[in-house]
Formats: sequence, C-alpha cells, structure tokens
Amino acid sequence: MLKSTSIVAIIFLIVFIIGCKEELIMEEVNITIDDEFKILLWESLEGNNRSFNLNVETIKSESCENTLIDVAPSVVGNSISFTIHDIPQPDCPAPIFIADANVEVGILDSQSYDMIISLKNVIQNEGTLNVESDYYELKMKELDGIIVPEKRLYKVPQNTIWGYIATDNSNADSVSDEFITALIEVTDEQNYIDGYYGYFSVENNNLSTFQQSISQGSVRMFGYSYTGDTTDLKDILSNFRSQYANTEFKIFTSKGEEL
Repeated sequence: MLKSTSIVAIIFLIVFIIGCKEELIMEEVNITIDDEFKILLWESLEGNNRSFNLNVETIKSESCENTLIDVAPSVVGNSISFTIHDIPQPDCPAPIFIADANVEVGILDSQSYDMIISLKNVIQNEGTLNVESDYYELKMKELDGIIVPEKRLYKVPQNTIWGYIATDNSNADSVSDEFITALIEVTDEQNYIDGYYGYFSVENNNLSTFQQSISQGSVRMFGYSYTGDTTDLKDILSNFRSQYANTEFKIFTSKGEEL
C-alpha cells in the first residue's frame, strides 16, 4: 500500500514539474516587440519603366548622418521576401539622424504576391502584396517590430505633372495664381482618386503632404494632365523664375523628370 502511494505521489510530482515548465515556456514566448522600423511603399518613375520600392526608416533616431540599414529583398516567382538585417554602427559623432534605406523590389506584374517581411532573421511577418493596374496594396497578417503608415500606394497616373510654388513673398497668392493660370493654358484637368501616391497625397483632388523639404512659409501644390514634351513647361518656369527670384517653382513629371 505504501509502495503504491509513493508511485502515485511521484507521478503527481512529474506532472506538476512538466506543467510548470510548459507554463514557463509559454511565458517566454509571449513577449512584447517594440516597433523599430517604418516602411513606406514607393514607386520609382523612370520613363515608362516603373519599379516597386520599399523605403525603410528607423523609428528612433541614430547618432550618425550616414547610418545605413542593412536590408535584402528577394523576388522568386510570386513570392517576395524582404529582410531587415541590422543597422551597422559607424564611428561618427552626433548630431542625430533617422537611418534609412531605399530598396528596389523590382518591376512587378499585376497579380498577388506572397510577402514575408523578416526582422533580423528572428521575426517573420507574413501577408500578401496585391498589384493592381492603378495601385499596390500590402495586407499583412501581423506587423511585429515594424509599422506601415500607408498600406495602399496609388500609382501616379501616366502623362501627368505635379509640383509646387513656395515663397515668403507677401504677394504669395497672386504669384501662385499667375503661375497656375500659365500652366492651365498648356495642360488639362487631372482627376485623382483620394489616397497616398508616395510623392504626394490627394483629398478631394487637392494635392498635399509633398515628400520634399520646403523652407518657405507659403506652399501651393498642383497636379495636371500633360501630354506634350517639356519645352512649354521649361519656358513657363524660366519666365517665372526670372521674375520672382525669391520664389521656388517646381514641376515633376510622371516620367520621373524634375524641372
């Protein structure tokens, strides 16, 4: 009887120990991962060849201007793997900067791609990248260690121009109106879908959130359809730049040109 009782006690002890170990293992797996990187969807524009890019930035500032992020993309069939390895630490003093990397994934056909975004070969975020005729859309099952502020990137329409007038001139409105009037004479109206285009965002056909460092206080953006060559646009720019030396006039084209 004593022997049987001892055996039962040992069995209960073993079960208790195993249960405790499993609980400890579960507690170790259930960890919180801080967001380290921000990923921006982007499309590079070069003539009629457009490639899909992922721009990676650190969320926290790094201590060197030329700090780079070590990343590696891979496209095999309909599978895309994107690995953020690490941030090599360069030997340089402050000031503080955001480390970034602009990584070209490639020219993608209109279809659905399996997407894996790995963080330091430890964390794998799985999902899909859907490529449509007018946009890219990233759908991830989870996003551990990274954030993606804009998950749908609209493609900049073909045969379009956009840009801005930036000035500290007290006549900012009249200068902008005059320049816009000159553009309207050689362009057509462009209707945009509301959303994020990388180079700008659109709401109610108004362009904003320009991806450009602009120091002037007054900024007015525009976007139009344009099918001609750049001669007329360059003439307009030359005329206004000569008249208003302290005002910045910029035009960008859907072929990747900066005028």
